[in-house]
Amino acid sequence: MTRAKAHTMQRATTQRPTSPGLGEMACAVGQLATSVSDAVEDFLRTLTPAARPSKHDDHCQGCGRDDCHCTCCVTDADIVVYTRLFERRVVPIRIENTRRRERQITLELSRFTTRGGKRAPVEGRIEGPTSFTLGGCEERDLTLVIDVGKKDDDVNHDEERERPSDVEDCVVAVADLRIEGCDHRPVRIAVPILPRDCASYEIACECACCG
Repeated sequence: MTRAKAHTMQRATTQRPTSPGLGEMACAVGQLATSVSDAVEDFLRTLTPAARPSKHDDHCQGCGRDDCHCTCCVTDADIVVYTRLFERRVVPIRIENTRRRERQITLELSRFTTRGGKRAPVEGRIEGPTSFTLGGCEERDLTLVIDVGKKDDDVNHDEERERPSDVEDCVVAVADLRIEGCDHRPVRIAVPILPRDCASYEIACECACCG
């Protein structure tokens, strides 16, 4: 036997045999990695904001409409009162004296304006006295009345006819209620005025449930 042939036979006898389970294990690991990758992609897809569906996003795609004009941006507000033009809202407020000594309370409600400082079609007032003594551990209930788009008595009829009967987009009016004598920052009141076609009650005329 030649030296080269003997060397070849020796390598063949000393080579470690491949285990038949390693291939199956590698295949299982590959499938697991693929499953994990798919799961991560699905999770990331849920984090991405999807396109906002139309209000009538159903089988009748032709009836859909965009209601972005109903979106109200309200920030840094303590009290939020949603309303529409020419409506009145009544907001109950309770002031509590948490100490045993009496407090002299004075209320002051600022004018309602937009965030840019322009005058808004909102009038607010506190019913009842705005200055009073709050005894120790006493509570006092107040009423905040908000009128939206109320016509003043001194406005002539021509100006009234020129006023719009509705708002085109959501208008947010803000005001501050200051409570002197109370250890509390001014209370920010926000009044979003919605157009009439926002959040309306819908009646669908279709024969899907007639049979």
